[in-house]
Amino acid sequence: MTYENLHQDVHSSLLKMCKDFITDNGLTGFQVFDFDAHASLNEIPEQHLVGVGEYALREDVDSYQGECMIIISTLQTDANLKVLRPAVSKMFARLKAGRDIQLVQSTNALSLGNLRIKEGTEAMPVARTESRPLVGINISFGLALLSPP
Repeated sequence: MTYENLHQDVHSSLLKMCKDFITDNGLTGFQVFDFDAHASLNEIPEQHLVGVGEYALREDVDSYQGECMIIISTLQTDANLKVLRPAVSKMFARLKAGRDIQLVQSTNALSLGNLRIKEGTEAMPVARTESRPLVGINISFGLALLSPP
């Protein structure tokens, strides 16, 4: 098995975790979104969003380390953040240190191991753009592969 797609596999696994989060919590009106793939907030769909931004992956001597921001954004019509705050609360609880996110191969969903969340998960203050409120949750993680690369 080759690991030449590990960067993509980790990113896809993070997006899958966001999709599972929406399903597991019955969040209607939410869509998974890759915030790194869009340079302008004008390109963002008119839906509540959960996704990945500021994704980075680093190879160390015997392991891989990563970090990203899980971003939750609701529509401008979210009066008093009644949709945003509960969603952020649930995601923050899901991203506790020591928990795992399944690492799957992006091409065939074959399990490669886990992304283990490290200490220091941080929910940022609410930011307001011209069109919507959003909160980023910073996480860092290490990769535990089922077999070494």
